[in-house]
Amino acid sequence: MRTFLDKKLRSRVERLGKARCSVCNYPFPDALSVHHKVPVELGGRDTLANLVLVCQNCHVLAHVLSRKRYRTRVLESDF
Repeated sequence: MRTFLDKKLRSRVERLGKARCSVCNYPFPDALSVHHKVPVELGGRDTLANLVLVCQNCHVLAHVLSRKRYRTRVLESDF
């Protein structure tokens, strides 16, 4: 079962991100979220090195692109 990201770690990512999207530099803090660079279901961990602050638009785009990038690995691991 997936647990939520630790609040202290989330705060650290937000602080290091300086309230801006790391992809497009969008400056509205309420529209930002923490994203795993390597998805948890593919072995990504809740570490500072694997987390990044992104706006909602870039977050959706990151998931679309990572789905394409990792799709082959996921399908191969299911068999």
